[in-house]
Amino acid sequence: MGSCIPLGGHQGSDKENGFGQCDRRAHPATPVEFKKCVLRTVLREIVIDTTEEPSRNELRLQWQGGVHPTLNVRRNPRRRHSGATCADALELIRELSKVCDDRAIAAVLNQR
Repeated sequence: MGSCIPLGGHQGSDKENGFGQCDRRAHPATPVEFKKCVLRTVLREIVIDTTEEPSRNELRLQWQGGVHPTLNVRRNPRRRHSGATCADALELIRELSKVCDDRAIAAVLNQR
């Protein structure tokens, strides 16, 4: 596990902490590394079960304190495609490969 980064300098009222006010959103100045460190400390394990009908993921969060809530999350539908790339796209990739690196090609293709 990585090292914890202290929150530092945050001065707040009793209703405030490093993760925000009463609405539980993170304070903008809280470093991401610190948030991850806190989660690694209090969350022991996440167990995922999948179901086909309905298409869902069931996540069981196992907290260090012994509470194990379950979250049901709908999965995105699977896309069906032929697996073949159209001739226009292949031609575009061939032309771009002469003057662009892979990242630039991917950026162009993602815009289409």
